Amino acid sequence: MLWHQNIRFKLNRLEPVLFFYRKLSAENTLYLDRDGVLNKVVLRDGEISSPRIEDEIQIAEDVVHLANHRIVSDWNLVVITNQPDVSRKYIDDQFLEGINNLILKYVPVNAVFCCPHLKESMCECRKPKTGIIDRFRQDYPSAVKKECMIGDQQTDFECAQLACISFITREREYNAELVRKSEFNVSSLKQVAAMLELLKETRRT
Repeated sequence: MLWHQNIRFKLNRLEPVLFFYRKLSAENTLYLDRDGVLNKVVLRDGEISSPRIEDEIQIAEDVVHLANHRIVSDWNLVVITNQPDVSRKYIDDQFLEGINNLILKYVPVNAVFCCPHLKESMCECRKPKTGIIDRFRQDYPSAVKKECMIGDQQTDFECAQLACISFITREREYNAELVRKSEFNVSSLKQVAAMLELLKETRRT
């Protein structure tokens, strides 16, 4: 049975939206960006955006590889995502949960932490700021022996750097510059299990 707690938010409190689905039983945590990693981005007038309607939701074909036993036995899977369209009133937290549920069909995600704020709100939870990771570390100190993040954009990369954790770039047609500067890259999520083992070995040496 899934442990599910949906903590709703008030925009004036500048807090993230939190969804919990499975108990955080592993001592390591893998942070996952959502759009561009778990589902495909939407291009609007040439700009990278997130789904706003059901027809725009396309779960990435290779997300099933994140359910690999080598990953889920050693790592909590925690999604960290910026979703400013909530503040713009294009979507609501029920739409967010709908996407979560689609992802959960393929990946046993433990939790989703969503920043619903605009950049100008100056909140602490919007990537590249580390507010969500800081809060997670404070609330779940036994789950952060090792930490890693997978993302596809510069804000993800900067967040991982600021939090002093390893970063894996999910290669996309729009992020060639990020791929060049990132030490670890994967073209498919099938490569993640081996990459995490490599990172564990790298930390030992």
